Amino acid sequence: MTTYEIQKQDFIHKITECVSRYENGWDDAEAIFSLIIPTIGFIVQKENDAAELASRFGGDPMVPDDFSWPEVYGHSMAFYFQFNMQELSPFDNDNRLPDEGLLLCFVEANSAMYEYHDPKKRHSHVYFFPNTSSLQAASVPQNLKSEFVRKASLIQFGYSFDIAEWNHPIRHSVNLSDDDVDFLEQIRDDIWSQSLLGRERRKLSEVPSNCVDRIFGNSNHPEHQASWAKLYYEDEYECNEMVAGSLDEHFVNLATIRMSYDMGSGFELRDDDVCLAISKEDLEARHFEATMVMVTAS
Repeated sequence: MTTYEIQKQDFIHKITECVSRYENGWDDAEAIFSLIIPTIGFIVQKENDAAELASRFGGDPMVPDDFSWPEVYGHSMAFYFQFNMQELSPFDNDNRLPDEGLLLCFVEANSAMYEYHDPKKRHSHVYFFPNTSSLQAASVPQNLKSEFVRKASLIQFGYSFDIAEWNHPIRHSVNLSDDDVDFLEQIRDDIWSQSLLGRERRKLSEVPSNCVDRIFGNSNHPEHQASWAKLYYEDEYECNEMVAGSLDEHFVNLATIRMSYDMGSGFELRDDDVCLAISKEDLEARHFEATMVMVTAS
């Protein structure tokens, strides 16, 4: 069996194990298993001297010569993370990401960057540099408060899985009984609780099959989707039409991250859930600068 198959079997085992704790099982287990979708999970290692081009939270971002550090309200944004596509590519079974390039994310960590903010005032900036050979480390601006500056924490990727939410496109082709629909939400909660517990106890030396921090999969907070539409569509009618439909047909949950200062994936004064979303058209065009960043208090 391949590593991918082993991880998928482990995820199915976790689902089955959760079911065994309840008195009544599934009406249709095979239908439930057909809702398993692949993601790319990741865990954060302890602060270390990570290589400059490595995927990591914190440290000095790798940028071109003419790069201008992003600001909001006259304040420098905090450098959050960078993903090296060469490190993600081996786990991207559906080939949705480029094979090379560096994706960087900056956020306004000084105050909230929640979904109700004015969408025309960017509270985050995402950059994508397809050619990494000419990038160099940028020094953190001196006016950025120390609590929003992190030492580098290396990111380790691996195969992981999720269960499609009610608004995911593949749910449209699977008929579930009312009991299975209700039961499915309980099992999803159990699976992510297990993952969060292992994460908080620092037991994760390898990426688990039910990794809470992940590329693709469902958003931890589906209510973000209406906000995605509001940020993306200026026309109110078009926005309302999009919200009324299935937004997962138009948007991709690019990343879900649980901010945690102690775990290396957050800032000292923040402990929230971060969701990065991008339209399918922008993803296919590699227009990552159009990525939207949403935050919900955990």
